Amino acid sequence: MRIAAAVARIGGLTVATNAWWIAGLTVQATNGIDVLQYTESVRTTAAASSAQEVLRGLGYWFFYGDDPVGPWIGPSRQYQASVLLLIITFAVPTLALAGGALARWSERTFFVVLAVVGLVLAVGPYPYDQPSPVGAALKAFLHTDVGMAMRSLPRAAPLVVLGLSVMLGAGVHAITRARPSVTLPVTGAVLVLIVAALPPLWLGQLAPENLRRAEAIPAYWTDAGRYLDETDDGTRVLELPGIDFTSYRWGTTIDPVTPGLTDRPLVARELIPMGSPPAANLVKAFDTRLQLHIAEPASLAPIARLMRAGQVLARSDLAFEHYNTARPREVWALLERAADLGAPVTFGSPRPNLAVEPNPMQDELALSFDPDLEDPPPVAVLPVDAVPPIVTTKPTGSPVVVAGDGDGLVDSAVAGLIDGRELIRYSASLSDEELADALEEDAVLIVTDSNRRRGERWGSLRYTSGYTEPEGLEPLRVDRTDARLPVFPGADDDARTVAVHRGLSANATSYGAPNELLPDDRPANAVDGDPTTAWRTARDLPIEGERIELTLDERTTTSSLRFLAPPAPVNRWITRVALRFDGGDPVEVELDERSRTQPGQTVDVGARTFRHLSIEVVADTAGSRPRYGGLTSGGFAEISVAGKVLEESVRPPVDLLDRAGPASLDHALAVVLTRLRSAPTEVRHADEEPFLDRELSLPSARSYRLEGTVRTAARADDAELGRLLDRPGPVVATSSARLPGRAGRAGAALDGDLATAWTTPFGAGVGSWVQVTQAAPMPLDRLDLEVVADARHSMPRRLGIEVDGVRVATVAVPSRLARAGDGDSVKVPVELAAPTQATAVRVVVDEVEEDLTREWSRHVQVARPVAIAELGWAGTTIRPAIGAFMSGCRDDLLSIDGAPLPVLVTGSTDDAATGGPLRLATCDGGPLHLPAGATRLQAADGRTTGLD
Repeated sequence: MRIAAAVARIGGLTVATNAWWIAGLTVQATNGIDVLQYTESVRTTAAASSAQEVLRGLGYWFFYGDDPVGPWIGPSRQYQASVLLLIITFAVPTLALAGGALARWSERTFFVVLAVVGLVLAVGPYPYDQPSPVGAALKAFLHTDVGMAMRSLPRAAPLVVLGLSVMLGAGVHAITRARPSVTLPVTGAVLVLIVAALPPLWLGQLAPENLRRAEAIPAYWTDAGRYLDETDDGTRVLELPGIDFTSYRWGTTIDPVTPGLTDRPLVARELIPMGSPPAANLVKAFDTRLQLHIAEPASLAPIARLMRAGQVLARSDLAFEHYNTARPREVWALLERAADLGAPVTFGSPRPNLAVEPNPMQDELALSFDPDLEDPPPVAVLPVDAVPPIVTTKPTGSPVVVAGDGDGLVDSAVAGLIDGRELIRYSASLSDEELADALEEDAVLIVTDSNRRRGERWGSLRYTSGYTEPEGLEPLRVDRTDARLPVFPGADDDARTVAVHRGLSANATSYGAPNELLPDDRPANAVDGDPTTAWRTARDLPIEGERIELTLDERTTTSSLRFLAPPAPVNRWITRVALRFDGGDPVEVELDERSRTQPGQTVDVGARTFRHLSIEVVADTAGSRPRYGGLTSGGFAEISVAGKVLEESVRPPVDLLDRAGPASLDHALAVVLTRLRSAPTEVRHADEEPFLDRELSLPSARSYRLEGTVRTAARADDAELGRLLDRPGPVVATSSARLPGRAGRAGAALDGDLATAWTTPFGAGVGSWVQVTQAAPMPLDRLDLEVVADARHSMPRRLGIEVDGVRVATVAVPSRLARAGDGDSVKVPVELAAPTQATAVRVVVDEVEEDLTREWSRHVQVARPVAIAELGWAGTTIRPAIGAFMSGCRDDLLSIDGAPLPVLVTGSTDDAATGGPLRLATCDGGPLHLPAGATRLQAADGRTTGLD
């Protein structure tokens, strides 16, 4: 009875003290997402729980984490790097074990068992890939639904600490009892050792520096919370932008403060998805575009209405550099341009929100901002027009049935097809009977290319979605970090957007980065015929054992294969692979320096006829090492198999129109197709889809009105952009490379405007050049160069001048002004030895005084770009176009089933120059006729046409 009573007391106290999280987890799991599937994985929790770390009282994975700002737990680095502290923290458990072995007391067995059981549990499945038999059993259990709730087994370390503490005390007691004369020195020495093992205790670091802040939060936040309560109209509040864990400029709180300041229901995106799967999917679809800098104002009010958010709360005091989230000024500019948002009610005075070291965020995005963008107030509340209350009913007539998911709703809002007040139903969630009822009620049909079949990983807010997979793709390896939201349980690939591969298909054991799924690293890139794309994997990880498998459409005979490594930046290369043809025995081949430069290394494999080729990485230049942090991804830019190239297109969902059949003719129908792109300033990530390529399946012949959005292609070369954005003339400006985007192109050095400049990429100073070419020779006796000399750019120290391919001068550049402001420049006059007639003048950067800044994505120092505002060749100018943008009727932008479709692109030259949306329509404004059955719509690659 005494034992039962003790167990009951302990159990009752345990449940009572843990009820706060048990209740929340239970409600979430039974009414929404099974949230445990989207938090840290078993592999993550077992990453550091080695026996030696657990014996030191450590081993919990979070203790070892860091990010671009620094370690999550400030003192963690000294516990890993200080030799003295390592000695001390191993000495304490060693003495405790010795005390347990030497001392004799009645409860010794209990505390020894306590320490052993705690050690076994805390170590758990470590090392994850090769656990002990007991660890393997724990690993299998932790991967069950019940086990996932207990995956943080390293939290059993206090059992070990308790057992060792008692053993240490027993050992000290045994020694002092045997030799009373040493009581004071032995006890004192042990106490000193214990205290020395806890530097945070006596250095005031138990509360990490990165979590310290003033106790009182800023008054503007409490005022905003009060205002939200006072204006409660039965709707939610949409808080923008999302952030992984909440870090404000005034301090880190981990969780947002807003729920504690208002009783209003809130919608906000954090690292872990919450709510129901469809709701989380919609929030992710909307916020991801903010994070990737491609959000469009037209989507904001309709999506807010769908979320029943009557107010938007803009939080502009976030420490955005912590997780590289959306920048305050760009979000504020987006809100100002959004329709159906009322005047903001502001809290706090507008002020610059400047990133701090070690991540000043002086990057491509920062340089692309209009310097006149307003600094927003720390907090603002903007009303949304005509938002229904949270609980509403809708008549069943004229529902909008959407084939797609949350991304499709955002795309439909941008297209002006929904405003958020409709009764919207997903076709993937409707049974045949429910769809028939909707059609009877005069449904409007929208087919989107969303609800893509792709992986999802929740390690950041930015790159959570994988590449679009082919129908029925089977993974080569179980990826337990692939946690796809079950938005439509039971739906098959007919309800999904899938990739279609021709010529051959590609699959791989992994791709992207440990915490992010990167579609531009997908396996198809290794066989797409484009050496600028690549299959990449295993960043910061060993690459041995990774595998890419190719399946050809038909059996093929070849005697050689060609391998090309990914383009820079790369600091590791694959040196040996094992080839298996149609599942045969492995054939190992060596790869050397030839595989690292174009066109790659050709490997003789003997004449072979096969359909399936497996390529497994056996070795790379990194080799085996204790740590792999800092290593780039490895992989292949090209694997050439008998000249075969993978041709990839995308097929939207077919479930809606297949089930509606010819009856769809009686319903309004819109087909919304969206190319997956990245912001041009995302230099480490290419567009997932360089151009739009869709395969449609239509039940009936039908006429459509064609509407489209076009942007000038930020990745087109200077000459192509010049033809689109400048007035016609005899001068062409080109360069070796430019800052990603449109603003830093070569023509900016000839437009007579010191506020614009040709700008090199980051880290690309010496050897860069800008050139002007005339249609006919022009007089040249001097150049009046203007070199940008502000704090945001590196300063060239020496420039070379070449005329028609011949070096004619080398000039020194004066030092920048002591207090140079943004855009300030210095004059660099160049007198030629003798006047001449010149067709081409090139200015080459010979020497640079590098000004370094930190690149967030790679955590390395890079040189800021060099910029030349004006070349100063008298009589030689390039004037940007003004007024309306008109492409003229072009038949090289779109095709239907291979036949050119003439289209016209119109808009303003300001939008064209800045990457704003331009309008696309048929040249005569007439309808587009599409036949029943399969139709393929393709857009040209904007890198060649200048228009995306």
